[in-house]
This record gives sequence, structure tokens and C-alpha cells, in this order.
Amino acid sequence: MPLNSATLSDYLLRYPHLYFDTAGIQNMQQDPAPQANSNWWMLTSQADNGQLNKEWRQFFETWNSRILFGSDAGGGGNGLERWQNYAGNAVNGATPDAVGHWRNLLSNLDSNSARNILSANAKELFLKKQKPAYDYSVSSGGKCYSISVRSESSVSALTFDPSTRAITFTVANSNGTTGNAVVTIPIALGKNFTASVDGKSVKSQSTSSSTNTTVSLEYAGGIRAITLTTPSTP
Repeated sequence: MPLNSATLSDYLLRYPHLYFDTAGIQNMQQDPAPQANSNWWMLTSQADNGQLNKEWRQFFETWNSRILFGSDAGGGGNGLERWQNYAGNAVNGATPDAVGHWRNLLSNLDSNSARNILSANAKELFLKKQKPAYDYSVSSGGKCYSISVRSESSVSALTFDPSTRAITFTVANSNGTTGNAVVTIPIALGKNFTASVDGKSVKSQSTSSSTNTTVSLEYAGGIRAITLTTPSTP
């Protein structure tokens, strides 16, 4: 079945307990390129060294908390030899270094998204580990600051505008659910933040300490644009 990002997004919006498993993406990179019109080929931008193309990069980042990494690309039959090419080239006639190909494919993702897809989602789902916060580095006044977002939603595309001190990011949940986010912001970037979802003001809680401002808010399911604003002078 050919991959279709709009169809997959629709399923993830409809079913809150559904995950997308990458193991079904077939025809991994071979010399000199993936099999034409294969699922793997459709994901890549050959002009960008086989990394995710724009469409699929957006899909993987938007739904980063709902994607599980898996691959059956090892070559050979169904015995031990099938797994021996994951990080090496022990089996002739099969794609070598399968994990390396996946790392290259996902290497243009935001680091939070790559971490979740490659390991954190599986640890949370199967080992019941706590999901790590999303951490983003932003700049203001020639200095770098870290903004963190703790949420069970998929969080992506966080930006900070130093001229307006507005923070924007995208969250994705299934329809019919309620999401929440706790955003921790260095006090140097502002305090007394207010929140809006898809351009409409929503209730939020903002508390400040000597070092950070913490903003908590809820939002309806779906793919939502979150904006936090504060007076221009912190």
C-alpha cells in the first residue's frame, strides 16, 4: 500500500491509541538509490542526501509522539542472519547498516522529534518510562536560552520572536481529546504570559520565580497552533 501522509494523519486524528510503526516502510536505500516509486523513495529528497522530504518531515515532526521506530531490513531468511545487517554488513546481498540508513533519513528532523521516534516513544509505551520534555534553544539579545514544553501531545515547530517576545509552537492530538502543556520560559524572555489557540484567547495559568516563568494551558484535540505573548518589557 503506497504511503500517504494525509491518510495517515487522518487516522492519527481519529484514533487516539493508534501509533504509526515505521517497519512497514520497504525498499530501503540501495546503490545508487532506493527502488523508484517505493515507499522509501517517496519519503526521501534525493537532492538532500536521502533525508526526509518536506512533506514527510512535516508529518514526522507534527506526529512525533505517535510514531514508533522499527525496521525489518536485515536481509537473509527468517533466521539469525536476518538481523545481522542492522548495524553491519555480515550478510551478502542485503542492505548494510540498516540503522544507519534510518539515522540518515531522519537526520533533518528536530532533535526532540528524532529522540521520540527512535527511542522515547517505545520506552514510554512499553517500559512505562516518563516522556521527556521538549527542549528548544532560542536566542535573544545575543544570548541563548532554553524553553521547555512538557506535554503528552506531539509538540513541534517552536519559535521565539525576540522583537515581540511571542512564543509559538504546534501541538497534535486526536480529535475528541483534551491536551495540556506546561511551558517553562527563562524570566529574561518575559513573564505574565497569556495564551491563544488557533488565534483565540484561552485560559492559562502563569507563575514566575526568580529564574523562570511557567505557563500551563489546555486545548482541544486536533492539530493546534499555540501562541504565548507577554508585554515587550520583561
